[in-house]
Parts: sequence; C-alpha cells; structure tokens
Amino acid sequence: CTTDTCNPDSGEAGTGCLFTPVDSACDDSIECTVDTCNTETGAAGTGCLFTETNSNCDDNIGCTTDTCDVTNGDITTGCLFTPTDSNCDDNASCSTETCDPENVDADAESGCVYVLND
Repeated sequence: CTTDTCNPDSGEAGTGCLFTPVDSACDDSIECTVDTCNTETGAAGTGCLFTETNSNCDDNIGCTTDTCDVTNGDITTGCLFTPTDSNCDDNASCSTETCDPENVDADAESGCVYVLND
C-alpha cells in the first residue's frame, strides 16, 4: 500500500528509498471501516489497517445501538443495529417498553413500543 521511490536526498539513510503510504490502495469494501495504509501497524504483507468506526453506522432509529462489527454485521456495510430496550424508558411504571423498530406499533423515530400494563 505504499508508493516506493528512490531519492538519496530524502529517503531512508543508507538506501535512499522512500515509502509513501497510499490509503486508497487499501479497500476492504466494508462501508463502516476506515481503510488506511500503515506499514507499522497494518496487516503483514499489505500494511493495510481496517478500523471499525461506529460513527459510520446510523440507522436513524433512536433505540438501536449502532456499531461497526465486520464479523457479525451486514456483509456490505459491516453495521450491526442492536435493539436496546433501555433506550426506550418512558419513566412510567405502568408500561412496558421495548425496542422493536420492525413492529407496526413502534414509534417511527425512536423504534420504541410502549405497552400499558393492565
């Protein structure tokens, strides 16, 4: 992932070689990762480093926890949207709150479902 050139004046001492990182040479095709070239910390043989970045995942549903998880997330985006019931607390002891954005009764913005306890 580097552009390798020879420049005796500015390259490494003794060799004159200059290894310039090229981030665009690293692409894992997963939308939520930040792909960079870092020959010191990147993968052996390629120098590429693919950093999972949660801020690249947002389903605009308030009750889900949005994470970049290339192992368990969506195959294209890498994003995983986990329903989190505690994000729906309405502070009313007479209701049960759940995060269920697929439910037809869910609030469109928050994804929460509020059921009154009888």
